[in-house]
Amino acid sequence: MKKRSVFDFRVIEVGSDDDLLYLICRPTSVPDIYVEVFTKKRVYIKKDTYVQSLSVYYPASERMSYINDEPLMLGKEDLLKKYIEINNIHTKRKVEFEIENHIHHTVKEEREGKPLKSSIITRALERDAESFFPDTGRWTSGCFKRPDGLSKCNLPCHLDDDIWLARMFRADKNIFYISFASIVNFIKTNVVFLEKKHDYAMEIVKWQINWMLNDGENWICDEEYGGDFVFMTPVCDLGFRKGVVDTLTKIGMSRETVEEGIEMHSDLWRDRMMNAAFRNEFDPVFYSIFDKEDDKKLSPVDPEHQEKWVMMRKYQYYKQHKDSVDKYGGIEHAMVMKDEELKQVSEYLVTKNAERLQEIEERTGRKQNNGYSNVIKKEHK
Repeated sequence: MKKRSVFDFRVIEVGSDDDLLYLICRPTSVPDIYVEVFTKKRVYIKKDTYVQSLSVYYPASERMSYINDEPLMLGKEDLLKKYIEINNIHTKRKVEFEIENHIHHTVKEEREGKPLKSSIITRALERDAESFFPDTGRWTSGCFKRPDGLSKCNLPCHLDDDIWLARMFRADKNIFYISFASIVNFIKTNVVFLEKKHDYAMEIVKWQINWMLNDGENWICDEEYGGDFVFMTPVCDLGFRKGVVDTLTKIGMSRETVEEGIEMHSDLWRDRMMNAAFRNEFDPVFYSIFDKEDDKKLSPVDPEHQEKWVMMRKYQYYKQHKDSVDKYGGIEHAMVMKDEELKQVSEYLVTKNAERLQEIEERTGRKQNNGYSNVIKKEHK
């Protein structure tokens, strides 16, 4: 960018009262249209928009040279310094840039599109990254459409879209004085930003798990696993996990990220849902509700039967999701039973499962639905 006269530039106020920003622009041939000097984007002004010559932000003694009567000439470095100074004056934002010692190095990196390593700009961007991602992983049903608008509510849909993230980060933090290519490099390579993005992704998975556990709506329930009645089926643990994966990948999150979150937060759901699956098959609550006669009441569940059934479920779970558990989760004893113990548990369950299902049929006159056998075979193949 070649140097231009201080009188060639205007300072324009944009934004709302709570979030004002002052841009340095150049006028165009159209009276109400200006061009922002760093991004080259057009800025449209209204009648009441604050527009002031950049020259008023310099002392009169600096605007013109008394030696040769020429105006002060400004380059990109000078404009960047003045941009930060003006926004500090007007908005009282604490932009802690040590411009004097670092400006040449910073602008050189920015111009070349390199990652802004160890520069003062990088440290400022890292401070912005600390407050960029929401504290909660909550998202809304609008995310299923993956809207493109620059809004924080659309973050879950675009976590793997570096271009969208760069646009959102730039707009949210008003960092128009850095080139777009440099911001893209920052969000791709900066450790602080990547860690914050990862933490936010894990919060989304955690929120989704808790949402589903607490009867939340708008998540994908596979009909093969029971659909809307999945929590009443003997495969509710399998359907629950699949629901988390299907729902979050549908809104745009990567399968790998969701798998990591599921295993990281397995303590929230796995034991709970596996025990629920056991009760749905071997202690169905609706029999107790509708059959009041004492001779029809089921005997209490044998705790050992439930414990060993859950052990086998965890063993099968590990076989199915070994890669994710090894990479992101914790391996439990039941998941890696030795052959001898596995044989004992298997033989025990063959007998106890048959006895309990026979009791259910004899006491209630109803035969347990075995329609989920194909699901179990598919999951535990």
